[in-house]
Amino acid sequence: MQRHHRALLVLTVLAAAGPCLVGAAELARAEALSVVEIAFAGPMLGPTDTPARDVELWAVFQHEDGATAHTVHGFWDSDGKGGARGGMFKVRFCPTKPGRWVLAKVHSNQPRLAGQHQGDVVAALPSKHPGFWLPDADSPGRRWYHRSDGTHPYIFGNTHYTFLSRRNDRGPNGSTIEADVRANARHFKKLRFSLFGGRYVHPTAKPFLDDAGR
Repeated sequence: MQRHHRALLVLTVLAAAGPCLVGAAELARAEALSVVEIAFAGPMLGPTDTPARDVELWAVFQHEDGATAHTVHGFWDSDGKGGARGGMFKVRFCPTKPGRWVLAKVHSNQPRLAGQHQGDVVAALPSKHPGFWLPDADSPGRRWYHRSDGTHPYIFGNTHYTFLSRRNDRGPNGSTIEADVRANARHFKKLRFSLFGGRYVHPTAKPFLDDAGR
């Protein structure tokens, strides 16, 4: 009887520990507020398929505190190397606090994906990252932002309208992409650019193809 009570006590303790199952694999170890990418093996798809429409994939990440959980949708990543055909799917998760995060639920309408990695964990380490950009409710009209740690960043930038083409409507502008990046790296931390001409389409400076392939 004493042995029976002891076994029952062990099972009770394990159940109280939450969804982090015994024998769960640690899929990743990274700082909190960084991006963790988890790969899933799914059905083979190609250019004629529409996985963004036809394949459902989402995972619920639950923190060890039992109260914090995030649902993250996944996406098809072809073969994971930029190829046109493959069966790799991915979920990108940002742990919002340090601790162990368990994949409490992995849902998909594809049998190969459903339940895959369910019960496995992501270990999030302490981080000095300032966190997400959030609207500051105390600012006039909520027009200012702060980070998760409460700090208010000051933002300024630089614009290169012909960054990729190295041309303008008067011909080559004499610059190169590498030179622009190196010059701006002394003052700026991020680089963002558009791959499409948008409303500035020009047949010479930005020769993007039209719907007819011209």
